[in-house]
Amino acid sequence: MRFVVLNGSPKGDVSITMQYIQFIQKKYPSHEFLIHNISQRISKLEEARQITGAMEGALKEIDTINSKMEAKEPIAIFANFLQLRIIRTILDVWGKVPGSDVKAAAACDWWCKGEKILKTKFPKEHFLEKDIVVELVGEINSFKQPGCACPSN
Repeated sequence: MRFVVLNGSPKGDVSITMQYIQFIQKKYPSHEFLIHNISQRISKLEEARQITGAMEGALKEIDTINSKMEAKEPIAIFANFLQLRIIRTILDVWGKVPGSDVKAAAACDWWCKGEKILKTKFPKEHFLEKDIVVELVGEINSFKQPGCACPSN
């Protein structure tokens, strides 16, 4: 199994969360752990690309599993919600990168991916967790930059 650990503690590797992760790594050495300390400022574009690349892999795996389910199934709705959470985290990662055109383009691209998930993967009618999804979409929308336009498919 593969895990991506996004450590949000300013204490980094000495945080309680990371102590748990280190324990789990020792207990299950056959599992792969990709650990990123995202609470510290990301100083290089390459760091952001590496972190978002790992999360993009997680999005693809969720898509693979989700393709076998109907959009109305609660587990599919939850999986789609997790995809939006991942995108929200990716936008936060890009927000920590020092200013650049690449940063703005990446943020726009990821915002568009979140929009596509919202428009295509959730049931059109009301569903139980809709209010939580709407709240998360509001957080994602706060990252939208002026001039960001999604390609029409």
